[in-house]
Amino acid sequence: MSGTQRRSASVQREISYENLTGQSQRSLAIGWGDALPKPNNAATAAPVPVAPPKAGNPPQRGAPLGNTVVAALGVLQPLLWLLPLFVVAAALKTVAFKGWIGERLVRHLLKKRLHAPSEVSLHNVTVQDERGSTQIDSILISEYGIFVLEVKNYSGWITGRVADSHWRQTHYRRQYEFQNPLRQNYRHTQALERLLGLPSPVFHSVIVFAGDCELKSDFPDNVCTKADLNAYIDSFTQKVLPKQQVQAIAQTIEKHRLPPTWATHRAHVQHLRKQRQKTEPF
Repeated sequence: MSGTQRRSASVQREISYENLTGQSQRSLAIGWGDALPKPNNAATAAPVPVAPPKAGNPPQRGAPLGNTVVAALGVLQPLLWLLPLFVVAAALKTVAFKGWIGERLVRHLLKKRLHAPSEVSLHNVTVQDERGSTQIDSILISEYGIFVLEVKNYSGWITGRVADSHWRQTHYRRQYEFQNPLRQNYRHTQALERLLGLPSPVFHSVIVFAGDCELKSDFPDNVCTKADLNAYIDSFTQKVLPKQQVQAIAQTIEKHRLPPTWATHRAHVQHLRKQRQKTEPF
């Protein structure tokens, strides 16, 4: 083969290569939605423009991202069983749940001491009063009086005085204030007095701390822990109600109490929030 023939063959191979390259670029351009006309020859072919992706519609790169997500889920899947434990742990720390547990503990104590028909216990009683509604944790009705119980499920040290508006809880060097429960329970006993039309000496206000706490101040006898609750109730030895009236009082309270439903509880909580907004300074 002569030198001229070799140069012609080499030139032909370069032209064929450039044609193939141009066809590949046109195929990519068509993939973006812009079909381009074929150039007449490779020598005059202009660079193939590539249309940019539309705004809000980026190029599809789902495969690498999808693989990353799948890989991450694969790593986390063995730990998913811990999620319910985290939810339960968070619920256990809420004030509402702690209060619910404390009330159940006291309810169990009262149930163990009941001697029907001489004693009747009612729980989670919401009644109307002159300020809206008030919720009573537990009521024990016996011949020795009507015991109105306010339950607090706190731990640590509890300090305060009868005349204080707020008492204090000290737990692991942290201090928290809460409303004086004696004042809180006074409203409960007043509501029952008006409802039942009975004199004040019939009612006994009792504050029960159901948690693992220690009462550090000089509190009156009606402020006690759950361990001392039954002993305090049994300290009343003078009968103030006839046995047949115990059931009648329980029936009256049941008749006038609001339904013990979630809707009642929610309405009561909303009422308390409105009351606090009215009393809080600006």
